[in-house]
Amino acid sequence: MGIRTTGQSRLLADHIPAEDAVVAAKLRDAGGILLGKTATWEFAHGGPSWDVLFPPARNPWNTAHHPAGSSSGSGAAIAAGFAPATIGSDTGGSIRGPAAACGIAGLKPTYGLVSRRGVLPNCFSHDHVGPLAWTSEDVAILLSIVAGHDPHDPGSADVPARDYAARIDAPVAGIVIGVPWRWLEEEAPCTSDTRAGLTLPWPCSAISVRRSAPSSRRQCSSSMTPKRSLP
Repeated sequence: MGIRTTGQSRLLADHIPAEDAVVAAKLRDAGGILLGKTATWEFAHGGPSWDVLFPPARNPWNTAHHPAGSSSGSGAAIAAGFAPATIGSDTGGSIRGPAAACGIAGLKPTYGLVSRRGVLPNCFSHDHVGPLAWTSEDVAILLSIVAGHDPHDPGSADVPARDYAARIDAPVAGIVIGVPWRWLEEEAPCTSDTRAGLTLPWPCSAISVRRSAPSSRRQCSSSMTPKRSLP
């Protein structure tokens, strides 16, 4: 029997799943201890909202700001020192956003690498489950635990699990980094500090690729929820 899992929605206020999610079971089997549940946006979509079951998470570095989302509580819990590691889901940035906003490490794994069975779905063809932690090494250790084929998840990749922490100190020279310049210049202008960080020569000789992708406004008819500070 699982524990109360609401997806931050009043529709599932009393929902208790019949079993743990695969990622939770793998962490428990590896010796992990569940410290508690963290806040998310309702059904991991939109947000933050103030009419849901529980208050939205705040950014520990500045509580007048939100920690991005939708895995907002997962990012905030790490930054606040409440837990050494958390799990989040990522469909359109929901791990990467909180990791960036909270100054921690987070990874959206390759699609199918981590089982989503038992995780409340958002969009089946885009959903990912992944780790958040203080350091990239901790993230790699967590990924080594939760990754692996799940025959009961139709989207799970049938590939062997690996020790992702084994190459944490390997050279990164030659790695190609794609930068969405059109997005950063036209649709979500970045700060001068961010631009400087993206254009400076990297000591590791990594390659920054300038590529103009089609405007997302032309590709997507849906609108994004405006972000605002918490009251």
